[in-house]
Amino acid sequence: MLKFLLLLILLLVVWGGWRLLFKSQIQDLIKQRLDLSGWKADPIQPVNSTEPSNTTQEIPLDDVMEQQHFDAVASLLFESEITQTDATASVRIQQKFLNKMPARTQSQIDQFEQGEWSVYWAYRQQSLEYYVSRYGVSYTHVDRFGVEHRDEIKIEA
Repeated sequence: MLKFLLLLILLLVVWGGWRLLFKSQIQDLIKQRLDLSGWKADPIQPVNSTEPSNTTQEIPLDDVMEQQHFDAVASLLFESEITQTDATASVRIQQKFLNKMPARTQSQIDQFEQGEWSVYWAYRQQSLEYYVSRYGVSYTHVDRFGVEHRDEIKIEA
C-alpha cells in the first residue's frame, strides 16, 4: 500500500513538473496555431470604427458544400411526397431527414391548435418545413440563394 502511495505521489510530481516546464511551449504552440488558422488573439475592435471596411467575407468551401447538401436533402423531401398527418410521425420524419443534413442543422417540432403540427429544419440562412394542417401537407424550402420553394398536397378528410 505504501509503495502504491509513493508511486502515485511520484507520478503527480512528474506530471506537475512536466506541465510547469512545458506550459509556455504549449501556450506558444496554441497561439501559433490560432494565428495560422486566421484567428486573432487581439481583442475585438469596436464596431463604430471610423475607417470603412472594404473587405468581403468569403464563405469557406466546406460551408458551400454543406449548403448544397442541405438543398439536396430538401429536394429529397419534396420528391418523397410524404403525406403523414399523424403527429406521432413527426419525430420519425424529423430524424429521417436530420440524419442526412449537415451536422450544424437545427431542428424543432411544433404543435399548433386543431391538430396542426410542423417539423422545421434550419441551416444558416436556409430552412425547410414540413407543415401538416387539416387541409393537407405543405413543404416550404428557402434555398441557399434565398429563393422560397413551396409544394402543397391536399388531403381529403
